[in-house]
Amino acid sequence: MRSALKDLSPSTLVAGFVAVLVGYTSSVAIIFQATVALGATPAQTASWLWALGLGMGLTSLGLSLW
Repeated sequence: MRSALKDLSPSTLVAGFVAVLVGYTSSVAIIFQATVALGATPAQTASWLWALGLGMGLTSLGLSLW
């Protein structure tokens, strides 16, 4: 655990943040287009976005721990 913490640096944190931001926003654009095409309600769109965030978070956490 200690060796993983020493790898944290400002540049590493910024790179991780940018990767998450780009990945999430590109997926959000696809979800918005899909919900508009399907005629989904705002509540359904919010549910899809929640599922996207949860799925990306769990996947990132799992891969990071592995």
